[in-house]
Amino acid sequence: MDGLAPDEAVLFVAFGHGGRSMVSCDGGHHWVGHRVEETGASYWGHHEWTARELVAQGGWFLAASGWGAPKRVRRSRDGIVWEDALARGEGGATWSGVATENAVVLGQATRGQRSLDGGETWERFSPPGHGKGLFGYGRGTVIVVSLGSEPLVAWSDDDGASWTASPLTGAERRCLDSARAPGDGGGHFLFGSGRGDGCVSGDKGRSWERGAPVPGGGVASFATVGTRIRAYASDGVFETSDGRDWTWLGEAPALAEVTGNETSGHVGLATRVVWVSDAGVSWTEAAHPREGPAL
Repeated sequence: MDGLAPDEAVLFVAFGHGGRSMVSCDGGHHWVGHRVEETGASYWGHHEWTARELVAQGGWFLAASGWGAPKRVRRSRDGIVWEDALARGEGGATWSGVATENAVVLGQATRGQRSLDGGETWERFSPPGHGKGLFGYGRGTVIVVSLGSEPLVAWSDDDGASWTASPLTGAERRCLDSARAPGDGGGHFLFGSGRGDGCVSGDKGRSWERGAPVPGGGVASFATVGTRIRAYASDGVFETSDGRDWTWLGEAPALAEVTGNETSGHVGLATRVVWVSDAGVSWTEAAHPREGPAL
């Protein structure tokens, strides 16, 4: 799920398995334009309509589908009418993606593709190591964590054109050994949380210090709030400005993904349920279609 602000309106788009999509123009409270490309399959394994990533960049929403099967990337201006950006079988391997100010960067393991024109044209790249995923750091940096035989973290400040890598020690590797991307403190610091540990980096992953794990564990997702990181966990919502001290903000669903800001409002996703919040702390269930594959 992602949010885009064309002109003065805020448009949220939700994207899921089976090519499912729907949009909201009122801060996530109500959803329309519901459509599904295919139903009846199990999308939790290898399938061409398994949802992989949704990003917003340059006035476009780009949605990547396909796992262990022909892959594709589609794009849309409004979240309702979609067209191929990379046709079926051309989508490459995509586990994750990042939208920077200038590009869309998609990738998995040792392969990636990037576009500087909203998905009109693409070029391939090879990040260092054997990455488990790409994630953004601030608005201009792309980071990949590799936990293969030679663990490392690598970053690119030019939208994936070139990379700088730094090895990870045992302690840092344990801290970053999670299916969840590290938290991004608005380009000021990174926070990793895995195997009950917490670690902090203020230099894009070149060096790490011990941080404090999120209280109670069970972190479902991280969200960036200015220069702070917010964690949605089993014991509620927590926030930190340095990765070393966490403040409990209140109870909340264990949201797998959160997008938005203080102006647009916040939208969160928990499998088949869409939640909405003004400040990202107190949440209510949004009015949205329940039928169809999981979002």
